[in-house]
Amino acid sequence: MTIEATIGAELIEKKLLYKMGDADVLDDYLFAIEAGDPFFVYYNGGGNIEKLTFANAALESANNHINIIQGNVRSGRTHDLLPDLIESELPPFLLSRNALRALKTTGKAEFCFEWSRDHLSLTIKRKVKFTIVIDGKKKKVPVFHCKGQFDNDSDCADVDCDFWILDDNTWPIILKHVEGDLCFWELIEVGKDLGLPNIKKI
Repeated sequence: MTIEATIGAELIEKKLLYKMGDADVLDDYLFAIEAGDPFFVYYNGGGNIEKLTFANAALESANNHINIIQGNVRSGRTHDLLPDLIESELPPFLLSRNALRALKTTGKAEFCFEWSRDHLSLTIKRKVKFTIVIDGKKKKVPVFHCKGQFDNDSDCADVDCDFWILDDNTWPIILKHVEGDLCFWELIEVGKDLGLPNIKKI
């Protein structure tokens, strides 16, 4: 697979350090991607270097995220263990290319993000410059700030969601994802050497 010379390609050639908050859980995750078909995602889960294998078709058209909880992964759709080849779900920092195309052409897209039980309708609010740190230096990148809302529970108020999604047709990376007051994924830093053992790409 040929990787386009885009900001997304620049980011996936490095390691992505995310902070994740889920109610009373606060964790750091370091991800690395090995592009191809299938493509591989390495991450530091449960004190070990874990590897997930995704079909390139998932990057093209998946509409669900897997769940990552304290280093453990499950299907976001079925809550079962993931198959060896993941064909219809994505890691929580990626949006499918189809969903990004829908956002750019219609201003809306449907996707089932981590923590949401059902598909969430996203709406673009504006295109902005988002500051990220790459190899210790700040860089502004083009993103879509999107908003949505999902029904958390019949007895609770709907939850407001905000997403900052990289405007990159090949690698639509979700730089920040906030749901309500307690749950979020946020990119902290991008770099080649972020301090974990050099096993494969991590």
